[in-house]
Amino acid sequence: MSAIYDFFVGSKIYGLPHILLLVYWAIKTALIIWLTLAFAKSDKAKEKVIKIFAIIILVETIASRFIYAGSEISLLRFIPGTFCSTMGFVLPLFVLFSKKDSKGLFFALFSGFMGGMITIFSGDNVGQAAVQNTFISFAYHGNMAALALLCYALRYSTFTIDKIPALYVGLCIMVVWGKFTNDAFGFANNMFLNAPLIPGTFITWWFTGICIVLIATIVSLIYQRLTQ
Repeated sequence: MSAIYDFFVGSKIYGLPHILLLVYWAIKTALIIWLTLAFAKSDKAKEKVIKIFAIIILVETIASRFIYAGSEISLLRFIPGTFCSTMGFVLPLFVLFSKKDSKGLFFALFSGFMGGMITIFSGDNVGQAAVQNTFISFAYHGNMAALALLCYALRYSTFTIDKIPALYVGLCIMVVWGKFTNDAFGFANNMFLNAPLIPGTFITWWFTGICIVLIATIVSLIYQRLTQ
């Protein structure tokens, strides 16, 4: 166990530990998609795999709140403080209770995908002394992105331009949630509404939100063009 701590503690973003985690995520995601396509032949079997995956993410997200808070767990510490950690709850709940290929599901999957990818590729929690934070962060953020890719691969959710307004509305609701938690509970920067996601850069929540909508719009137009 001490060897693992020595390997990860103090490591840099895109250092060897971070690269190994990214390689592990890519291999795991590819295997999940391949195995599901190979062995889940019926729509019912595919849906079961998707929903089990969603339950795993929800459990990981709940566990992350306890791990991050440690002995200081409380209701306020349990409330997620970032866009991607909030999506750790929103995405699996939408997958569990939304209809296949619905607009709400599209919002949850694409937002969760973007949040997960931003987190794992930006190296959030890499190099901290609390190594368990690194593992749980990569677990549920990586799985959010993997679940979205699985749903796209199985055509459980598709890109169509008519779903873009739902994505915009969903992101606006997320902003309202962040503003409410900042004002009601005294958080300084919940959802990164008051400061950049990466200190010293222009990458604010507003910039990221606009990029998410633009990327989804472009992908939807290309997807529809290729599938028509």
